[in-house]
Amino acid sequence: MGGGITACIIAIGLAACSNPEFDGRTDTVISLETPSVTAKAYPGVNFVSWKPVTGASGYDVTVYEEGTYKGRKSLSTYSFPDTDLVNGKTYTYSVEAISTTNPGTMREVYATNSRGEASVKAIVPPAGTKSLELPAYEGGYDGTNTKTVSESDNWVVKPGNITVAVADGTVSVNFPMKAYLRYTVKYYNNDLPHEINAAVDGKLNVSDPNANNALGQASFDITDAGSYQVAVVASAYNEYYADSDEVIYGELVKIEKLELGSDTRDANANYIYNDIKIANNAVVNGATNDVRVSFLPATKKEDGNVPTSWYKVYRRVDGEYTNTLITNVKEDAAKATYYVDDKVPDVNTKKYVYTIVVTDGEKYGKAATADLNRPGDIKVKGIDIEYVGQEDLTKNESTWRIDITPNSVADSSATTLTAYYWVKPANWVTPVLANDIIEHNQEVKLTIVDKTENRQRVGTTTVEGNVYLLVKAERPGYTTQYFMKDFTIKY
Repeated sequence: MGGGITACIIAIGLAACSNPEFDGRTDTVISLETPSVTAKAYPGVNFVSWKPVTGASGYDVTVYEEGTYKGRKSLSTYSFPDTDLVNGKTYTYSVEAISTTNPGTMREVYATNSRGEASVKAIVPPAGTKSLELPAYEGGYDGTNTKTVSESDNWVVKPGNITVAVADGTVSVNFPMKAYLRYTVKYYNNDLPHEINAAVDGKLNVSDPNANNALGQASFDITDAGSYQVAVVASAYNEYYADSDEVIYGELVKIEKLELGSDTRDANANYIYNDIKIANNAVVNGATNDVRVSFLPATKKEDGNVPTSWYKVYRRVDGEYTNTLITNVKEDAAKATYYVDDKVPDVNTKKYVYTIVVTDGEKYGKAATADLNRPGDIKVKGIDIEYVGQEDLTKNESTWRIDITPNSVADSSATTLTAYYWVKPANWVTPVLANDIIEHNQEVKLTIVDKTENRQRVGTTTVEGNVYLLVKAERPGYTTQYFMKDFTIKY
């Protein structure tokens, strides 16, 4: 016996004699609180939520349909909307908190967590119901009779319960909201029909099942004088249902015009690197995120430039509608320009748009814009569309082609051009928009005919009448641009 002990002592550093029972780690029992779970049935969606549990890194949610296991989700949030439902069936949601403790520091982990549960009976209205008619089913759906919203329901968006307030160019729109609907607010320049100036999301805390029948708000800055029309559109969380029609606010929002001798003009935005402004098409290594926006100031109707204090400069990420106000406009007397310095958050992947607004605090002049592109990138500046028609007498049919010259486009391989044509119906009376052409399109291919001149050609056969050609120019990180012309084609 003594010899065996001596042998193990001699070999104490060898793996054969190490014992994991004595590596310093101990068994650990982890016990987290039981999540407090709430489930609320709304038309087309069950909202499930729970209170955060201290020490939890996430939550496992098990779904049961009529007591039968349906699926499991691992979430880091405290709620989720369930839209995979059958009308009238009962759904149970079992939620367990998962520990943040690192098991690597322990020999064995034993979890004694308990699950919180909530059950609710699903309400699934008929397919195709418009979003603003869904509130009629809050009390349930018997599966047979369709319903409509009562005129007395003050929590459904109607022209009479939308309110709009304007203060210093910021428009605030208030309207009633339902927890199971999402809302978009649009506003149109009434002087330019069909032009959407912005679409902004209404706000509501949908993770709170008790947030139904709440007042929503959206706000945006209008930067040009004119008359504007405001509309609210509702959509359901469940894509099973159709968006609502636009609900138009009954009155026009008017931004009074400031009478000026001349407007703000020649606005430009450039990065600054080592205190030197660089052109948007310059390749810059190590450019900082410092930016200078400069412009020629507007003049008063009587005489002289408007003061720098009359200017507001807004910065937004292209494609979004949240504006950041940049203040402290200064004068560059040597160049006879005004300017404002800014610092953008993301110099590599974002494109920014600056809007320069002149206002005396009550009335507004014409706004100017300046785009700030990423260093090293070149923006598509324009496309010339020229029509060339010809007849093929041997085939007794008319063919036509249109040459597209992407002038000012460097490295055209980085730009995607797509062409569409549409023969406008004789009875079409509303203005033709890019979306109309794409929706009714005949898409045609682009063919490069001369690389030296960077010319591309598009064509088709046997079309006659008023033809609209649309060229869609796309570059990653930039707003899609549209170039459109119409031609009359005759045999």
